[in-house]
Formats: sequence, structure tokens, C-alpha cells
Amino acid sequence: MCNMIGHRIKERRKELKLTQVQIKELCGISNGNLSDFENGNKTPSANSLVALSKALQVSTDWILTGENHRGDISDVILSEYENNLLELFRELDSNDQEEILDIIKIKINRKKRLTKLSNSGDTATSEIA
Repeated sequence: MCNMIGHRIKERRKELKLTQVQIKELCGISNGNLSDFENGNKTPSANSLVALSKALQVSTDWILTGENHRGDISDVILSEYENNLLELFRELDSNDQEEILDIIKIKINRKKRLTKLSNSGDTATSEIA
């Protein structure tokens, strides 16, 4: 069973074009432990399993059993633009990824503020934009 878990982890990592080093950065799992998981020498701990499921974008069920591959997001279809964005995002190290996420949050908050001002009929909207 351990070997099948490792096989699923390794194959999914390769599908996503992630290196062991990238998984280490995303999950905090050492390269040695990840290698042990992928080779069937060890079973991931509960914490490692949850971290791996997030990094690999699959459910913990799928890692353990091969069932329910993507959990609740199996019906999501990404556009070519979204796929490109995701691939580029994955090429960044974890610090740069955090910075990009912070920028996105700033942009979303700004949009919400502007929408709120515009809906309230406030003339300050044009001054802020």
C-alpha cells in the first residue's frame, strides 16, 4: 500500500511539473522524506499528508486510496490564461509566491473599496481612481 501512495504522490508531482525541492518549499517536507514517500519506504504523517494534498491539489483520500482525485474541485476547468498563470506562479519560489498573493489581495481590496464607494454614490470614487 505504501508503494501505491508513493507512486501517486510522485506521478501527481510530475503531472504538475513540480520538483522535490518545490514540494519541500510548499510543504516543509525534507527531500529525503519525500523520496522515502515516493519510493514506498515511508508513509506520510497526517501533517505531511495534508500539506501534500494541498501542494498536489488532490484530496487526502486520493493520496491514500487513489479515489476522489481532486476532491470538490474536479469540475473546475481552467482557461488557457489561468493555466499559464498557474504554471508561471509555480516557477516562483515560495517567498515570491507569497508576494504575488499579497499583491492580488491588495488589488481585490482596492476593487471592493471602489465598488462600495461607487454603489454609495460617493463622488470620491473618481478622485481615488
